[in-house]
Amino acid sequence: MKIYVWFPMLVSLGLGFIFMNIPPLGQQFMDMLGVSYGGLSFLLSGLFWSHAFGQLPAGLIADRFSPWTTLMAGLAICLAANVAPFIDPHSLALATAMRFFLGAGTSLSFLATMKVMHILAPSEKITSIQGLQGAAFSLGFMLPYAVLPHLGDQAWPYAYLIAVALMALCMAAAFLLPRDRLAPSGSPKSRTEIWRAVKDICTAKPIWALGIFHGLSYGSLNNLGNWLPSILADLGGLGDPAAWSLAAMILLLLGALGRAFGGSLLLSRFTRSAAVNGAVLLICALYIVMGLAGQKYMVIGSAFLMALACGSTYGGIFTLSAGAAGAAYAATAMGVMNMIGNLFNVALTLVFGFVREFTGHFSLSLLAAGTVGVLCWILGRKVVTGLDRRLRPEP
Repeated sequence: MKIYVWFPMLVSLGLGFIFMNIPPLGQQFMDMLGVSYGGLSFLLSGLFWSHAFGQLPAGLIADRFSPWTTLMAGLAICLAANVAPFIDPHSLALATAMRFFLGAGTSLSFLATMKVMHILAPSEKITSIQGLQGAAFSLGFMLPYAVLPHLGDQAWPYAYLIAVALMALCMAAAFLLPRDRLAPSGSPKSRTEIWRAVKDICTAKPIWALGIFHGLSYGSLNNLGNWLPSILADLGGLGDPAAWSLAAMILLLLGALGRAFGGSLLLSRFTRSAAVNGAVLLICALYIVMGLAGQKYMVIGSAFLMALACGSTYGGIFTLSAGAAGAAYAATAMGVMNMIGNLFNVALTLVFGFVREFTGHFSLSLLAAGTVGVLCWILGRKVVTGLDRRLRPEP
């Protein structure tokens, strides 16, 4: 297997684990840190706040400097942020601060990896490779659920230690990359030119539409991974969400399969815009079904179908974003799009946590997500279609 295939998958597996290493042991962390669901949602969202706001500077850094150097810096930050909590494991302030610090490392690592992939991979294979990379990210999401709940009532140290080991492995593997091909290319851009490009990207309607659609797909998959065990525990009358951890594992596996194969299958029959628009509309409809359903197995079925739909949008959204601003600013365009998507994801995380705390159930948050999603789909679908037509090669 070529390095431009397996290396992005390895990094994405590690980053996926880091994103989801707290929720499977949510009760242990709540007890250790002395917080409730609201406090847990703030702890979980810390990573996503800094990951979101780090996307634009990370994209600029990856575009202007060596993506290899950017990648190593990001991985080192991720490693350090998972070591530091051992200084005072019961400190909520330290744990939360490290989740915010971790987001700076994940944003650099993620976009540098995307840049490496777009430089090294043949253009005709990039969509398929993008899907495999996204699938590895989802498998990384699933890995904590497969491992951590089986390590006992005091398993929280392993949430950090496994993350440290994965980041160290990624840093070692990075030395196998062809660094000569990853050197900065072209003449340095002037500040005026960079500012103009950033301004154009940040105000581009397609980037905003794709970012919101990414938030509705990736953000929904992430939040279902976070909250599905709690949703099912409420419906099933079981106090411990860990009893439903298998459902979260299956959901994240389906998301990974959707990314690996769903996008390719859809794109063999439909245009990128049709595939993305259709999947996003289905996600919104399933949110409404889950919000109205009071039966746990209907919620499980809807969540599993939503995971496939969420995964299927990944390759199309990122390749459309990369083409929106040209090769010279591909990482910046993907960064801004991903920033918007992650902010949407953060909003979902906070809404789910606080609605559950103050109402005792998740129904209102599910209905709100579906309703807002439909409105966003109405406003964004034609914008995505227009971008796809512009980027499509002439026959």
